Amino acid sequence: MIKNILFYGSFFFIGLFFIDTILELASHPYDFLIAVGMFLGFVYLYRNRKESLFHTLRDTHQSNLDDIEEQEKEEKN
Repeated sequence: MIKNILFYGSFFFIGLFFIDTILELASHPYDFLIAVGMFLGFVYLYRNRKESLFHTLRDTHQSNLDDIEEQEKEEKN
């Protein structure tokens, strides 16, 4: 958990530095797209770790699908 916080935190501050530079070069709609792209890139690079945001969202989604399946079984009975 702490490694996860340190990883995303460090890239957050690195991203702030780059975003500050990009804001000087890019106009309004493009700077936001670049920031989102950088965030998604960092998530993609960290995707294979067990504690990554990708796995957390995937596990949550699978849990929701399992709950829906159980509810459908209960409704049929």
